[in-house]
Amino acid sequence: MSKPTLHLFTFFACNSFFGGGAIVRDVLKEMKGRFDLKWHYLDEFDETNDTEQWVRQHVACEPIHILRKRRFLYTLLDHYYYFRGMPALARSFAKHLPPGDVVWIILDNKMIPFAHELCRINIKNKIHVSVHDDSRNYYKRYKRISSTTNDYFKRIFSRVDSSDFIGKHMLEEYHKEFGARGIVFRRGVEAEKIQVKVPLLKNKYSLLFAGSSHSNACWVKLVRKLSAFSAEFEILVLGNHAFTQDFEAELSQAGNIRLKKGGTVPDNEIAHHAAHCDLAVFFFDDLAEDRLRFSVSTKLALYGRLGLPMIGYISSLSELKELERRKL
Repeated sequence: MSKPTLHLFTFFACNSFFGGGAIVRDVLKEMKGRFDLKWHYLDEFDETNDTEQWVRQHVACEPIHILRKRRFLYTLLDHYYYFRGMPALARSFAKHLPPGDVVWIILDNKMIPFAHELCRINIKNKIHVSVHDDSRNYYKRYKRISSTTNDYFKRIFSRVDSSDFIGKHMLEEYHKEFGARGIVFRRGVEAEKIQVKVPLLKNKYSLLFAGSSHSNACWVKLVRKLSAFSAEFEILVLGNHAFTQDFEAELSQAGNIRLKKGGTVPDNEIAHHAAHCDLAVFFFDDLAEDRLRFSVSTKLALYGRLGLPMIGYISSLSELKELERRKL
């Protein structure tokens, strides 16, 4: 007897199963016995799907084509995706969706109009949405899309069968504004099991940063702080990053800091790199994007499991501030 299919929809292909996306991968592993697994992703901006081995072996990957890759006319493209491309994709998908299949949507970026259209046409299949970022602010530069997004969220959360949020504060706000109901689901670490290594006084320190960096301003502040010390610092950066010229200029002026880029690696390989590091770099600052301020970073749990002491910044708006107050 054939199993129903669990259809996972994400906008980007790149990094979908690393960092915060590792939550998605872990859930897929749990669902494998009940469902056939299919991952749908748009490939306009990421032609290569360089995901981890388990996903390649057990998940059918289906790229979606809407427009050719372009590096210009972003305003026109965003409006086309939002009001034409993604709704049309949802209607086409719904026509061929067998009864019993389940739809799982990572609700960010341009997956919002996709989810809204599935809810608007009221498909009979179960729909689950995951809210990993605060996407209300993603389109704030577009007045028409921004106002429409709020209406879309109300319809989505009135129709979906279930939802999960990465933080309780985000769930509370979405419940108040859109009537959302769901659970808080994220990977974590038991605080009492954390055994943080005590850093030794040295002339040279190795630092680790794993994941995506959403605030170059945080990096600039870190370099300025570290450059005031007499010790040398080597920072290993794992993940995709687009450092600004301001940061590069600040780094070139600091004679005691060296940045080493290690590329994207699966979580299970990060422990190998961490074994050679003294400290971890962690950012969750007001300087980061608004849509991330309610999240609870998976990097915090990762560093906790690795026992690395952390340096960095924590936003006063983040739930992580509670951990700081409790000295965890």
